[in-house]
Amino acid sequence: MSSSASTTNSDECVLSDQLLALGRLARGEPPTGFLRAAVTLMGKCLRYRSAWWGLCFDRGPEEMPDIIQAEAIGLPESFAADWRRVESGNVFARTTVRERGVVQRLASACSGPAEATALAELARQLDIEGAMALCLEEEASGQLFFVVLYRAAGDQPFSDAEAAMFRELVRHVAQLWRFALQDALCQAEANSLGRMALARRDGQIVYAGSQISEQLSAHWPAWDGLQLPAEVVSQLQKAPFTQRMGLTRLVVTPLADHLQLAIESADVPTGLLTPRERRVAHLFAQGMSYKVIAQQLSLSPATVRTYLRQAYLRLGVKTKMELHGALSGRAR
Repeated sequence: MSSSASTTNSDECVLSDQLLALGRLARGEPPTGFLRAAVTLMGKCLRYRSAWWGLCFDRGPEEMPDIIQAEAIGLPESFAADWRRVESGNVFARTTVRERGVVQRLASACSGPAEATALAELARQLDIEGAMALCLEEEASGQLFFVVLYRAAGDQPFSDAEAAMFRELVRHVAQLWRFALQDALCQAEANSLGRMALARRDGQIVYAGSQISEQLSAHWPAWDGLQLPAEVVSQLQKAPFTQRMGLTRLVVTPLADHLQLAIESADVPTGLLTPRERRVAHLFAQGMSYKVIAQQLSLSPATVRTYLRQAYLRLGVKTKMELHGALSGRAR
């Protein structure tokens, strides 16, 4: 067997092991920690010094992408903000966003056009030399998912074999994360992820779909995309709650150790109840108890309470009489 064939087989075995490990990771890690754990796992075969990943929104060929959510390993907490300040002339980033699905590599992050001087200086400060990046279109959320790995001065550049492995790993990570988000966000349908978000209790965004991001940006123009707007953060302790945002409203509900956020129409709320929420709400409005509803729908009483709480929040009602009126279409 030739050495090239032996190397290929070895790479395939490493990739297979990594994909199996990612599958196990997806079953054991909540979506809020999955990406960090997955990128950490990549380090076992791709040997990077630092990395960052997250969601961004493409503003067009002449504009830099808006970073909606970002986390990092081996970089300061301020990295996303630092990157924004020096993004001018970042050809590598523009190419990564424009050529989606194609791995981009950079041999030296400290060199580039004159307008990228500040970017090169940041790279020197953080000991960033080589880079490898991939951006994927996330159809379910309407955002772009990106991962960037960095190597330091003196490290070997990322190879063709590493680029091929990186592409497969990132594609699998993105898919597993999407499935985990759908499961976590109240069993959300794939096409509803765009109007939902997941945040930590301190307001740091873990995930935000394109529709909710656009609404937040429109209502709070200074919103940075990384933390929830200050007006929302100030109310997080009293979740669940709803907040009016023009013709829509923001519904914030506790979700284990995190918070689920969703935008809904303020004019036709009943159409936005899930079929199960609508069924539970109708039965409760007709006078049935949690226990009877649970027996009739083969649910636990706790699950019935959860569906009913969601229905009250989505409809903006506080009493059973108001619930009955909202479900029957009468003004409250």
